[in-house]
Amino acid sequence: MSLYATSYRIDELVSFLSDPEIVSNVQQLRFVMRKVLLLLTPGADLTVLFPHMVKILAHNDLIIKKSACFYITVQANANPDLSLLAVNTLVKDCADSNPYIRGLALKTLCSIQHLALTDYVAKALLSGLKDRSAYVRRVAVTGCGKISVTSHEFIEGNGVVDLLYGMLRDTDPIVVINCMHTLDEILKDEGGIVINKNITYYLLNKLSMFTEWGVVTIFEKLLKYKPKKDEETYDILNILDPYLKHNNSAILTSAIKLFLHLVHDLPQLKGEVFNRAQHALIHSLSSGNPELAFMIVDFVEEVLSDNQDLFAAKAQSFFCKYNEPLYVKLKKITLLPKLISESNIGDVIEELSMHCSDVSPEISKVAIKSLSDIALKYPQYYALCLKRLLLLLDLQIDYVTSNVLGVLQSFDFQSEPELAKAVMESIAKCSDYVDDSEGKSSLIYLLGEYGEFLEDSPYILEEFVDTISEETSHNVKYYLLSSLMKLFFKRPAECQDILGRVLEHCASDDNLDVSDRAKLYYSMLQHDVKEAQRVVMGEV
Repeated sequence: MSLYATSYRIDELVSFLSDPEIVSNVQQLRFVMRKVLLLLTPGADLTVLFPHMVKILAHNDLIIKKSACFYITVQANANPDLSLLAVNTLVKDCADSNPYIRGLALKTLCSIQHLALTDYVAKALLSGLKDRSAYVRRVAVTGCGKISVTSHEFIEGNGVVDLLYGMLRDTDPIVVINCMHTLDEILKDEGGIVINKNITYYLLNKLSMFTEWGVVTIFEKLLKYKPKKDEETYDILNILDPYLKHNNSAILTSAIKLFLHLVHDLPQLKGEVFNRAQHALIHSLSSGNPELAFMIVDFVEEVLSDNQDLFAAKAQSFFCKYNEPLYVKLKKITLLPKLISESNIGDVIEELSMHCSDVSPEISKVAIKSLSDIALKYPQYYALCLKRLLLLLDLQIDYVTSNVLGVLQSFDFQSEPELAKAVMESIAKCSDYVDDSEGKSSLIYLLGEYGEFLEDSPYILEEFVDTISEETSHNVKYYLLSSLMKLFFKRPAECQDILGRVLEHCASDDNLDVSDRAKLYYSMLQHDVKEAQRVVMGEV
C-alpha cells in the first residue's frame, strides 16, 4: 500500500511505524502521525501502537513529538500500565533546554493518572513551578490541579498551596490566573481560594497587565472579598470605575456584579452603578450579535432579582426585533414583566400583547404567560391585562386559545361574580375549536370552577362526555371527572345524569389514575353526599 493513500488499516500503520526509513524521514513520519491522530480522534483502539509511540516520543521534531504526546495523553487512562513505558523519556524531556519541550513533557506526564508515577511527577512539578520559563510555570500550576485528584498527599507534603499563593505575584499574568483556578480546585472542599486584603489590592493594581479573560476571572474571585470599612470600599470602587464602561461585555457584566457585591451595604450607590453602566449595556444589547444580546438580557434578569426598577426607564431597549432568533425573543419576553413601572406599563403590555398572537407557538405561550404574570403581580394592572387576554380568545387561533385558557387557571374570579360571568361567556365560545389536550383540560377545569356563572356550562361538559370514548388523553378524562363532580354540587339537577355517565366510563378506563379517581368519587357519593361535597369543594 502507498504511504500517501487516503486511509490505512491499523496493521498498516504498525508496519509504517516499524519501518526505519519512514521513521527517519521527518515529512513521511509527520504524514503517518497525522493519520494516527485522525483515527485516534473518533476513539479507535490504537493500543497496539503504544510501543512505537514511546520510541517516537524521543524524536527531535517538535510536531512529531507533540503528536506522540497527544497520543499518550489520550491513551494513558485506558492503558495506565503501558503508559509507564513513556516515563523515562518524559522525565528526561522535563530537563530539556527547550522550554516548549519541557512544558510539553510535563503536561503529558501529569495526564498519566498512575500512582506509581507520583514521585516522578512530583519532582517534575516542583521544578516546573520554579522554572525560568513562564510557559513551563503555567503548565506546572495546572498540573498541580491534576495531581491533587490522585495524590493529595503530594499537595500537603510539599506545601503546594503556599507555593501557589506565593505565585499570585508571578510576573506572568497567565501564571497568576492559572494559580487562582488551581487553588479553587485544590481547596474546593474548603470553599476555594481565600482572597484577603493584600491579594485584592495587588490584583487590582495589576489589572492592566492581564488579558480580558484574566480580568473577568479576577473580578469573579474578588466576589469572595468583603471590605471591612467604607473607605476601603470607596478605594476599590475608584479603581474599578473605568470598567463600568468597558466595551467588552464580559468585563462589563462581571464588573457590575463586583460593584453590587461591594455596595451591598450602601444601597444608595446601587442606582449610580447602573446609571454609569447602562449606556454600555444597552449598546452591547443593540450590537446585532444575538449571543451577546442573550447574555446581556440574562445578566439583567439576574441582577434585577435584588434590584427592582433599575432598568425600567430602558424597558423599550429590551423589546423584540423582528429579525432576532427565537431564543433571544423568548428571553426578552420573559424579562419584560420585571421591568414594569408606572411610566412604561402601557408600552410593555402593548409589546407583550403583540407577541401573544405570534406565528411561533413558543413565543405566543411565553408572551401570554408574561401578561398573566403582570396581572397577578400588579393588582392595578389586573383588569387591563385580563381584558387583553380575553380579546385573544376572539382570534380563534388554536394554540393561542389553549395558552390563554392555561393561564386563566391561575386567576381567581370567585369573589367577583360579574367579572366571572364575563370571563365564562368568553370561554364558552372556545369549546368548538379547542382540539389539543392541554386546551381541553384547561377549558374543562374552568367550567368546573366557575360553571355556576355560565348557564350552558353543564351542556358544554356534556359534549365532552359524549365523545369520551374517542378521547385519547387521560389528562382530559381526569379533569372531566373532577369538574363534573364540582359542578354537580353547584347544579345537581343538570349534572346528575352526565356525572353518572362519566363515572361509569372512567371506572373501567385503562389508566389507573382515572379509574381509581372515578371509583373514589362513586364510593364517596354512595357513602355520604354532603361529606363528598365537603371534600371535593374543599369546604372546612
